[in-house]
Amino acid sequence: MKYKLARSIEKFCIKCDVFFLKLFGYIDKDYTPIKCTCGNKELEDCNQDYLDGHILLEYDCRCKKCGKILNHWAYGYWEIWQ
Repeated sequence: MKYKLARSIEKFCIKCDVFFLKLFGYIDKDYTPIKCTCGNKELEDCNQDYLDGHILLEYDCRCKKCGKILNHWAYGYWEIWQ
């Protein structure tokens, strides 16, 4: 019972975080990063991982100004980082 309640609260908090990130223009509707929390919109891809040197499997999106990693893309989807 306690586990189910904790899991429900965790899912609700993630949904709230995603809502506010979208509302304030930090991420797009598909969770693509738009800008950093420092306000900078210049982002770069880093830590790229390829299969056989040709197919992109994973990468991180980083702010060019402060260096903070904003989000992680893997196998076609963005992971939500808080």
